[in-house]
Amino acid sequence: MKIKSPEEIFPFSLPISESEIIDFFPGAFLKDEVLKITSVQKQTPAGQQTRFKAFIAIRDYYGHVGLGVKCSTEVPTAIHGFPSFLSSLCSEAIAGTR
Repeated sequence: MKIKSPEEIFPFSLPISESEIIDFFPGAFLKDEVLKITSVQKQTPAGQQTRFKAFIAIRDYYGHVGLGVKCSTEVPTAIHGFPSFLSSLCSEAIAGTR
């Protein structure tokens, strides 16, 4: 059985483990947006370690949304490490509340 669209995956609640699957479908134009960046600190014996946590949302124009969180020592690394990771998290967004 060949999968022709992401809509065939979501009814079975299967996780998409590889980002290349979403990139394969024609018309899967993805747009990402940084929702929030916060600094987090951890106390170590040598002092405090500061890292940055980025919350990113990615979507296409067909109602699919992915959310992700990444922590890194630098802000650009936290933001730009997302596209391949998030495209594997895309799921179908349903309008309205249930």
